[in-house]
Amino acid sequence: MSHNINPEKKSGKNQLRRQALESGKTLSRKAKARLESASIASSPFASPGGSRAGSRAPSRNNSAPPSRVPSNAGSTDGDEADEDNLEVSSNSFSVDSTDAAFTQLFSSLEDRDFWKGDSQHRVALIRRYANSIANSYSILDDKHDKLRDMMPILLRCIKEGSAGTCTEYALRALAITVIVIGDYDGELFMELKDPLQICMYDTASAVGQKAAVQAMSAITFFGGADYQEVSSFMELLLDIVESDGEQVEALDEASVVASAIQEWAFLSTLVTVDVNQFSRALEAFGAQLESNAPSVIQAGAEAIALIYESAYTLKTSGDEVEVSAQDEEEDSKVHPTYRKANWAHTHTFRNDNDYAIREQLKILTKTPLRHVKKDLRKDLKNRFRDVLHALDYPWRGPHYSTAMEAESGDHYGHRMYMGGMVIDRWWKLIRYVTVRRTLQHGVEAQAADNPAVQDALRNCLEAPSRFRNVSHTGHALLDREYEEHVPQQPNYDDLPSDEDEDEESPEEDEDLELHGRMGKLRVR
Repeated sequence: MSHNINPEKKSGKNQLRRQALESGKTLSRKAKARLESASIASSPFASPGGSRAGSRAPSRNNSAPPSRVPSNAGSTDGDEADEDNLEVSSNSFSVDSTDAAFTQLFSSLEDRDFWKGDSQHRVALIRRYANSIANSYSILDDKHDKLRDMMPILLRCIKEGSAGTCTEYALRALAITVIVIGDYDGELFMELKDPLQICMYDTASAVGQKAAVQAMSAITFFGGADYQEVSSFMELLLDIVESDGEQVEALDEASVVASAIQEWAFLSTLVTVDVNQFSRALEAFGAQLESNAPSVIQAGAEAIALIYESAYTLKTSGDEVEVSAQDEEEDSKVHPTYRKANWAHTHTFRNDNDYAIREQLKILTKTPLRHVKKDLRKDLKNRFRDVLHALDYPWRGPHYSTAMEAESGDHYGHRMYMGGMVIDRWWKLIRYVTVRRTLQHGVEAQAADNPAVQDALRNCLEAPSRFRNVSHTGHALLDREYEEHVPQQPNYDDLPSDEDEDEESPEEDEDLELHGRMGKLRVR
């Protein structure tokens, strides 16, 4: 939509744009509408749809209270990639892996001196605890009671509030503790639910709120929350996204909004498809594609691809799938598992914004993204192209290459590998990245020995879930199994690219979690 702007108002427009781009905060269509009402009538940032009447206060860009503090020690402001933020580094602290070492570690946390020392000492000890249990599972098999004893200590740490020095690290440690212990009865979830939600609503630090959202999602998934609790938390996450963070008093905080999108997508792989909620999510995430924060745009785009994928399920003998002659010709180049004929369209979502979503994604693939670090631009644009492909072929999954093998003429297919899996479904990508965000380098150890993580990251075509059958550990494909077919995979450098390099330009620090860099791409 075009806007006629009076010359005398251009300075106001430029000032608003500078504020938005320099703040590093999310700015969706609805946030733009708030900026319009708070500053200049007919501002170019306004959205045709506007915002809900009386729904929100002015943007924090203009009204941030002085009490809101920067991120905790050891972190940087902004939506920083978690691997950098809480990285396991042998130069800073060790990871315990023996019985004696764990005994000493537990003793140090329980010692009264733990609370008497300085906060940085507590942070180092909590990080050591979190990374040690993340990188060990079998040795902790007989120590679950001791791990439970650590939970009150970690809960005391987060009572300092979202801006507490230890809060961010204690939240991650709690999430990892729940993953390691495992719980199908919901006891751990009920014990931790209220303290974590209190931290989510504590406005002192966006970093702490983001960590609380992520920890709450982890304990909901792995802590045995019942179906109603999962669905209720997903509704809250959508409220956060739709209100641009205001639902938890984190208005226009990119890190909080991006985390809400990511964790909604993660939990959506656990539940059966609710057409009303998924339709609502599709509208909310589509609006966030117009945000000024790349982390929010990326999270929204990937969640949209996941929703499109969830509309299709593996065809059974009773399903009829209409395939046009054009589809048949296209499917002839594709392995049978990923052909349209093998997937039934079982859910139809309300999506009045389909055209707008596609057009915005096309714009994003061509936008210079000059405020993003240059080495991430190409990866980010490729991810948007991936999502565009998913809108047309939801049954193919992410990172699907239509480049053809010289001899057979078949598509090369999937080119992304993570955690021993070929990432041929969007739910696999979302689950692996989310679990790895918490476990970090411990994801391999947990995937090797922890049944709960093994089940969450199982290499199958439909997402395992404790809600889809009587088994606590999922087994979504008990009655039908498809062979996971992976043809010879080319290296990235062997494939042609139609993208020209962007010219060098000044860049702002905007750390993104680009999943292709987290997984290992191998020639098979």
